[in-house]
Amino acid sequence: LTYDDRGKLVHEGFTFSCYSRNPGKCLAFWRCSMYKKMHCTSALTTHIKSIKSIRGFHNHKPPERLKTFVPRVLDCPPRPHKEDY
Repeated sequence: LTYDDRGKLVHEGFTFSCYSRNPGKCLAFWRCSMYKKMHCTSALTTHIKSIKSIRGFHNHKPPERLKTFVPRVLDCPPRPHKEDY
């Protein structure tokens, strides 16, 4: 996964903003950064360090200039077993 200088996820040249998280399952839900401005329906879901699903499509061109980087991401903590409750 790569990100731009503002923390937006970059996938295939398009930027996505995180709008929701599920910390128990280590999921993050992202929608296109042009969701409000261009009514773009593209969205994706990430699990830890990988893309789990992609939905919708872009109705616009990707941004022209993007500075991207790959951050160091800490592993998701293991989930407790039901016996530990």
